[in-house]
Amino acid sequence: MNVKPLNAEAAARLRRELAAIDLQLEVELAAIRLASIESRLEQFDAMQRQRRRAAQSAGQTAAAEHDRAMRQARLAQGLGIALFGGAAALFAAAPRQHSMGLRDLD
Repeated sequence: MNVKPLNAEAAARLRRELAAIDLQLEVELAAIRLASIESRLEQFDAMQRQRRRAAQSAGQTAAAEHDRAMRQARLAQGLGIALFGGAAALFAAAPRQHSMGLRDLD
């Protein structure tokens, strides 16, 4: 194999071609990195949207449970008032009958 030494002009041309190839590889590598970063950002955004939806759903669920508990409390309060009123009316009526019965026995 016979190898001829390069003259200065040929060596300069090869260096320019290698520099152009290096530059092209750097650009392609930067594009790959950028695509990877964009993909990760899209994944992050998707996760954030999912977290926001889950938090909103949890908030709506908690609000619905709170509303339901408040309705049950108002219902229980209303029933308690009604039962207390009914018991008070019975109690108010009972002592008169009982006291009349006791006076008659005395």
